[in-house]
Amino acid sequence: MSSPFSRKLFFFYFSFSCIPLLVSVASDALEAPEAHFPDLAKIIKGLSTTSSQVLEHDLVLEEYRANARSVSSIKGTKVGVSVSGYSIYEDRPNADYDQRYKAFSRLTISKPLYHWGALDDDVEIAKILAQNSSGDASIFQRNAISRTRSSYLNLVASSLRKKLAEERLKLATKLYENSKEKKRLGMIDEIVVQDLESQMLSSQMEFREIEINLTYELSSFVEFTGYKEPINLDASDQFFNFCLTHQFSPIEPILIQSSTFAESERLDNLIKIEELKIGIADKSLLPKFNLNGAYFQDQVDLADSSQPLDRNNILVGLEANWEIWDSHKSKSDKDAAIARKKKLELAKQRVLRERGLEIEFLNNQLSLSRQKIVLSQKQYSIAKRRLSKSLIEFEQNKISSLDNFQFHLKADEARLENLDSVCRYFILLDKFDFMFHK
Repeated sequence: MSSPFSRKLFFFYFSFSCIPLLVSVASDALEAPEAHFPDLAKIIKGLSTTSSQVLEHDLVLEEYRANARSVSSIKGTKVGVSVSGYSIYEDRPNADYDQRYKAFSRLTISKPLYHWGALDDDVEIAKILAQNSSGDASIFQRNAISRTRSSYLNLVASSLRKKLAEERLKLATKLYENSKEKKRLGMIDEIVVQDLESQMLSSQMEFREIEINLTYELSSFVEFTGYKEPINLDASDQFFNFCLTHQFSPIEPILIQSSTFAESERLDNLIKIEELKIGIADKSLLPKFNLNGAYFQDQVDLADSSQPLDRNNILVGLEANWEIWDSHKSKSDKDAAIARKKKLELAKQRVLRERGLEIEFLNNQLSLSRQKIVLSQKQYSIAKRRLSKSLIEFEQNKISSLDNFQFHLKADEARLENLDSVCRYFILLDKFDFMFHK
């Protein structure tokens, strides 16, 4: 499997022949989620054997390879054997009535001799289709890896979101219970108790909603990957520290060509298939030559004998088939192939233009995502300092329980936003790498 991520920066221009692109390929091992989540690395490593969808695409590849072998057989020698048995009844003039049993056998051999290269073109088409299928299977497997990474990172964020929601619920419940005691002692008004109760109920519903979504996401992840062992979704302290301290920066670009795109190669192969079909159509009305041979048994009557003669025959010959008129079928096939070829050429140009736009858009997203990470790091630092200050002020009765609760919420949200922004950046990096998977 390919290296998980590469930091890349793009500059591009369009021309009629090709689209050169500048892409940086230097990578930071720490910017791969597998470096922080061993379970994810294990799941991805076994994906080709555990995911039913990946296995299905592997079977599609086997199907195309078998079809290629089947088409290749049209150039080979064909041998056939037949045996037949008869009950023969004869009632000839001036002869006794005769009934007997007889068996006849036949052996035939045929081989295409010269079809003006049309058979070679058919074989080449089958090989190209198998090659495209192999590329599709490779792309699907890479896409499955990308989907697994993305889903796992979303699960990690959702897991943290659930834990923080549970902590907020416990804190809200504790504040509400304490408020009832303070209300009994006359320290606070009823409205404060009602506000804290509302906060507690809201936290309960939020926690339940997050729990339901996480359960569904995890079930979908297990169904797609086929991974049956327990999955650890806890972010380690090292990963939290990485999220808060790591500086994500772009790297100097290098030049690559647009022909490295897997999608571009696939369209090139389809164009080549249509070119071969044009040649097949041109050759369809030319004479085809085949080599035929046969060994067979038969029986003939003799004029001067009442007994028939059994014969063994051997035939070897050259067969010429010439279809001189097909009601414009070959011309129509050629015109259709030409139209499909032009359509694919236009599609390739469009795909390359769209890819350039996607590259620019994704590069801008990566730049913005890096800025969001820096901002989330600062926001968490500020929220953490404010929370520490609020705890002191709460102990000194300078702020209310509700105000202190709000500072807890902001600190939790800042922590979650920081981790979530890093996970989203990992996902964008993976999309970036996937664009240039071959």
